[in-house]
Amino acid sequence: MESAYDLIPYPGAPFAQTHPNRLATLATLFGMRPAPPEHCRVLELGCTDGGNLLPMALTLPRSEFVGIDLAGSAVAEGQAVARELGLRNIDLRAGDLMQVDRSWGEFDYIIAHGVYSWIPEPVREHLLKISKENLAPQGVAYISYNAHPGGHIRKMLREMMLFHLRAVHEPGERIRRARELIVFLAGSAPPQVDEYRALLASEFDQILARDPGVLFHDELAEFYEPYFFHEFMAKAQRQGLQFLSEANYHDMQDSTFGEQTCLALQALSGQDRIAHEQYRDFLKCRKFRQTLLCHQEVDLDTAISGARVEGFYVASPATEVTTLPTGSDGVREFQGPFGSALKTAHPLANALMTWLIEAWPRPINFGALLEKAGAENVDALREIVLATYSAGLVELHSLPPLFTTTAGERPQASPLARWQARTGPRLTTLRHTVIEAEGEIERQLVMLLDGTRDRTALKRELMPLTGHTDERVFEEQLERNLSKTAMLGLLIT
Repeated sequence: MESAYDLIPYPGAPFAQTHPNRLATLATLFGMRPAPPEHCRVLELGCTDGGNLLPMALTLPRSEFVGIDLAGSAVAEGQAVARELGLRNIDLRAGDLMQVDRSWGEFDYIIAHGVYSWIPEPVREHLLKISKENLAPQGVAYISYNAHPGGHIRKMLREMMLFHLRAVHEPGERIRRARELIVFLAGSAPPQVDEYRALLASEFDQILARDPGVLFHDELAEFYEPYFFHEFMAKAQRQGLQFLSEANYHDMQDSTFGEQTCLALQALSGQDRIAHEQYRDFLKCRKFRQTLLCHQEVDLDTAISGARVEGFYVASPATEVTTLPTGSDGVREFQGPFGSALKTAHPLANALMTWLIEAWPRPINFGALLEKAGAENVDALREIVLATYSAGLVELHSLPPLFTTTAGERPQASPLARWQARTGPRLTTLRHTVIEAEGEIERQLVMLLDGTRDRTALKRELMPLTGHTDERVFEEQLERNLSKTAMLGLLIT
């Protein structure tokens, strides 16, 4: 029997925040001893077409990956890709997650992204049961869900759309009419309700930007239940699980609030981590959470010290936004994702950011950074790395880089990216992210990068497609495109 996911496919994609690399990093920071990503078992509940698990299986050949999803057609597509890529360490299964029990064995990492809020209550309880019974002693479960208080805004819009669609049943027409309502609401609110319009404006933009399948299965789903964090954790605790962290560590930092707010937060929550996170959600009007859980028996160390960063690889997507004007006393300013920023005159902090920006996207082992900084600066380097990680300016990785930022004599792109380039512009990088090839030439180039062609061969096959007659100009363009492909994390080391 076809499911709604067979009728309207939900697009599969890689999610870096679910990768064992990220989960192992956070578990280690909190004093756990997680399985190394290079040798682990991973279960994904709601795996769709394997868009998240397939790139993991490709780059971690000694690990094992199991996924289950109701959409048999999506699972079949993922199975076909796994066969074509010769992957023997991935098992995608069509079925109901209610089938998962202890007989499936233990997993070091369990992932349920975009599932929990969109399934019936008994299935939610079973998902948490799986996260307990099938989780290895030092394992980590990742569960994402829509959260309150911001979830009330999304739920309000959902109910408006459901009213508008009360007599519409065909899936494609429901998607079209839902977008129609949002366009109407976004452009028609009278001036006297500017506060209402402002409240909903970002939601309007997000809904209109959604893939049709995401809109259909998220906002228009049969089941849709956001939770306050404390409600979700009460359910998890009844199953014998405890709060480890959010998947984005910087999401838990209070540094974005003023000093008085931080003091008030501490007074309100005391030593209760759940209460502290809940009050932070109130302040931020949080709409979505990506919560990591572990067994209640695990002794977590929440007083994270700089010494914990020593075994990691460090990277930074930040950019320097100011030059060094005369009389600035060495102050430099850096900006990263999520609105993160750093303004500092500390020589070592400035040096660290410079090293990481120059190396991006390639991470640098902490030991190599220490060689640059000098052994006498180990304590300072630890604390600066931890502080910039907490601020969202740098990334920490358990794994060495799985890609090269240099296009060698015969460049080789990821086999998965080459396969994807045959069907469209969306490509999965070796950083477990998605990029879009810009134009047909870039897509064709990725398809040709199988490690057998040097630049002469690439020029011979690509140049006729471009209309170029000047070989020198084409060679320069080819080199730029190869460099870009490497910097996007598409080339194998």
